Amino acid sequence: MSEASWLRHGCRIGVVEFRRTARGMRRHKGRLAMLVFGVGFWTLMIAGLGVLFADALRSLDTPIGLPASVRGTVALLWTFGAFLVGQRVLGQYSHIDAEAGMLTTTSPRSVACGLAVAELLRGASYLLAPVLAVTAIVTYAFGTPLAIVTIPLAAGLFALTAIVAGSGFGYAGALLVARSRFVARYKTIIGGGLAVVLFGAFGAFQLLPAIGYEVSPALFAWFPLGWYVDLAAIGSPLASSTSRVAGVLVATLVVLAVGGRTIERLTTALWFADPVDPTRNGASATDVHTARAPGESAANDASPLTAALGPFGSVILGGANRPTRRVGAKALVRTWRNPSRLTILLTPVVIAVVSVFNAAQFGAALAVAPVAIVLLLPWLTGATFGLNPFGDEGAVLPATLISGIGGQAFVRGLALPGLVAGLPLTVGCTLAAGWFSPYSPLELAGLALLGCVLVAAAVGLAPAIGTRIPRFSTFSVRGSRDVVPPSITAGIVYTIALVGPGLLAAIALVAPGSLRGFLAALGGGVIPFVLRRL
Repeated sequence: MSEASWLRHGCRIGVVEFRRTARGMRRHKGRLAMLVFGVGFWTLMIAGLGVLFADALRSLDTPIGLPASVRGTVALLWTFGAFLVGQRVLGQYSHIDAEAGMLTTTSPRSVACGLAVAELLRGASYLLAPVLAVTAIVTYAFGTPLAIVTIPLAAGLFALTAIVAGSGFGYAGALLVARSRFVARYKTIIGGGLAVVLFGAFGAFQLLPAIGYEVSPALFAWFPLGWYVDLAAIGSPLASSTSRVAGVLVATLVVLAVGGRTIERLTTALWFADPVDPTRNGASATDVHTARAPGESAANDASPLTAALGPFGSVILGGANRPTRRVGAKALVRTWRNPSRLTILLTPVVIAVVSVFNAAQFGAALAVAPVAIVLLLPWLTGATFGLNPFGDEGAVLPATLISGIGGQAFVRGLALPGLVAGLPLTVGCTLAAGWFSPYSPLELAGLALLGCVLVAAAVGLAPAIGTRIPRFSTFSVRGSRDVVPPSITAGIVYTIALVGPGLLAAIALVAPGSLRGFLAALGGGVIPFVLRRL
């Protein structure tokens, strides 16, 4: 039963949670600097473009038609925003700190409202400056003071509905993980598969025009939550639709009402239920030990580490000596049970997707995709298991250092999962993407061979750099205080050492003329110019 003042309590909880996030950002100067740089860059770019083209905007004939592709783009952005919020709720914010105390003193509705308010404030920290810049540009260029109200209102409702809808899906996923032993045990594979499907759909949407299929965002202009652009256009020279403004306001009320009620029911079921144990499989370890045949030796049993991996343990870890298998199994189990430590590795994935997207604008997506894959997958192969080996050990690092496992066995164990999984994945994905590319079979074979070389180099470079530049400080991911991702410095050094030569080799394979021209310009003009200046 929720209390009468649940909204006020929820706002106070949300403000406190946002303050905790802000304090955490201040403790991590690197993250704070990247946030300020990213937000400041986009804000200054929007403001600069607005000032530069203000006179051109004023000279346009009014009213300016609002094309369906703009509404479709806003609808796609809303869907993507809801997905991001759902992923964050599922991974980081499905539970509140001091949950027992909070649920004892206030209702689940207040706590859920507080988490939504905190997420709204986090989103505002990213979007407030660009939204204010757009508002100022529209007001200055068109002389429409009403934009001071309509644009922030549309942006706020856009963010609020995306947060409510995304939170509902996030809590539904968290409840499924808490109730289903199968989903809890294989959540990493399921989540990875969903991510592949999502990015695959996004990539297909960008690549279809390159192979002759015309796909436009206007196909999604029917989605009511894409009509926030009509609300923002009220009072401006843009020709907004009054019926669509009414429709988006009704859709907003429906999302808030239905989504809020759904979130309350999901969070109540999630927070007051005992989660399943994914390691249990119908019988306890004692039962299995008792059921062993009298003449069977305990040494023949699978180790707990290998057993935790299920059928994948025997496939990935076969053929290596015992210390190497143990290190490899431990690395796999650590990643399997706590994939949140790999959050920092999403950055190159985003960069690769953006690169393919930008190439699609020039009709070169099919040519860029195989090169992006042959660089990205080896990078992930090495960074997943070996970029922070000492930090991954955590509190057991002293025991690991004084154990009987030698340095070579330790490094081989970290490299083993990456080699066995990364080699076929890199070759298969490169050839699959190359099938639709303009490259010849010989060039594709060269790219596949380059991928194998980069995988082998990555699994060796990552531990070498990670042991030199370890990280032991925690990172606030998935609401946990014991997650230690790789160091940003180690990631930068590793990226330069692996991707730099790999990119040059890939260009030499598929576009040797471009590489020769670049090297000629570098050696004949840039370097001598710099030397003369020095």
